[in-house]
Amino acid sequence: MRANKDVIIFPHQIAPGAPPISGEGKHDYLQNYLRIQFVEHKNDMSGYRVNMNPPKERINKTIYLPFELEYFRYMFDMEYRATDLKAFNTPLYEAAQKSGGTVDSILDTIKQGLTTEDGAKDLAKAAGQFGIGLAVESLMNADTKPVHGAKFSVGVAYNTNPRMMFDGTGTKFRTISINWDLMPKNVEEAKDVYDIESAFYQYALPKKFNVDEEGNEDQGWKKYFYAYTYPNKLLIQPFVGGKEYNKHRFFPLVVVALTIAHSGGGPNMPNFYEDEEGRKYPVKTSIQCTLQETKIATRQDVEYLTGLSDTPTYI
Repeated sequence: MRANKDVIIFPHQIAPGAPPISGEGKHDYLQNYLRIQFVEHKNDMSGYRVNMNPPKERINKTIYLPFELEYFRYMFDMEYRATDLKAFNTPLYEAAQKSGGTVDSILDTIKQGLTTEDGAKDLAKAAGQFGIGLAVESLMNADTKPVHGAKFSVGVAYNTNPRMMFDGTGTKFRTISINWDLMPKNVEEAKDVYDIESAFYQYALPKKFNVDEEGNEDQGWKKYFYAYTYPNKLLIQPFVGGKEYNKHRFFPLVVVALTIAHSGGGPNMPNFYEDEEGRKYPVKTSIQCTLQETKIATRQDVEYLTGLSDTPTYI
């Protein structure tokens, strides 16, 4: 059985924490990389700052991989719905305005109408205005031939007051897609690529609830408790020029789609590297993954992540 590395760096020339390499973009790929951490799902809701990894997080694997800025194409949807406000700006609304326009003022009017003579007159007047507004709205909106004929004769149409209403429940989580073509130069790098592939495949999946950390299946009451534990989250931090790059920051992500493919080295080229024990590793591995954040971003989040605000956001 091969040793399980906690940290994998590909290619090996990437040196996290090392000073920038001099040169006119020649070695950019060695200084522009992602730190990807696979983290166990938290079992509490206390929250933590977006730029911190709390000590209580269990990090199963840390991977460093090169990237290019075009990797980061943000995709998210905002949900708006066409809604007819109808009488919001018609006699119904006007009647409410004359009574003060607030719930409390309307309640006060009703109370006075029930206790004083003048209040009763005011209430009757307001109710009459309200009733007239309601009757006009109902008549204008009626789907009958006489009403259609009358509206045509007068030359008026019912105004539904349509508006685009923001629907917070329909807002989508932000997603990003990242693709790598990993081509190791020797058998040692080929082993690391194999481990990277295995990490994405392994930690993107859930685990059976009745299996402990050593892989032993519980034969007691959990044996029939058919449930899953959550897959790992991904914490991603970009580095540009060997330093943290905070223009592109992410909340914890989960893998929602993953494609892994292998290919050979071309005509007259080997398709596999072989180690001393006879294990074979592909000379090219392609990883395509779609990641989705686990928190919906708000304006405050963007202001903090881009440095416009010093107030940290929590997740």
